[in-house]
Amino acid sequence: MAAESPVGSNGAIFMPWIFGSTFPEQDANMRGGFINLSPQATRNDMVRAVFESYALTLKWVLKTYEAKLKRKIEKIYFSGGGALWETAAQICADALQIPVYLPEHPRQTNTKGVAFMCLNNLGIVSYDEMKTRLKIKKVFEPQPANFSFYDKRLIFYKGLYKTMRPLYRSLNQ
Repeated sequence: MAAESPVGSNGAIFMPWIFGSTFPEQDANMRGGFINLSPQATRNDMVRAVFESYALTLKWVLKTYEAKLKRKIEKIYFSGGGALWETAAQICADALQIPVYLPEHPRQTNTKGVAFMCLNNLGIVSYDEMKTRLKIKKVFEPQPANFSFYDKRLIFYKGLYKTMRPLYRSLNQ
């Protein structure tokens, strides 16, 4: 679905703060939803807008941590339910401008991690052996043609957050 919508979701924008904001600041009053929907907006545009909003939030978070760490994060591993859609992984690669590694069985990565840690603590499996057992299904390389769009859209998202925060505070306190 999302793959059928172009970069930018034909203008549809999703604000991802449905349950409040945890980044850049904890704010239970923030809310999410779609904006800039036109009569031409499709379900595919809306799905892509959701993926793009989460990729942009992750970009915002990574940029903050890179500044604190004083180093560039060079790749990420994409796991969980969102990783079931390869389009979401490609959107993240493009927005973050780094490779995104998609492991086999991405919904099980946390469980595998806990199991590997337990086996390691029991002396059954070494860290080196763990690395050989974690298989990568696919690597999504960033597409430079999309960098400028996502850089500009992040600036927009930051402004959107700043603009909407006092409005949601007045609505939801």
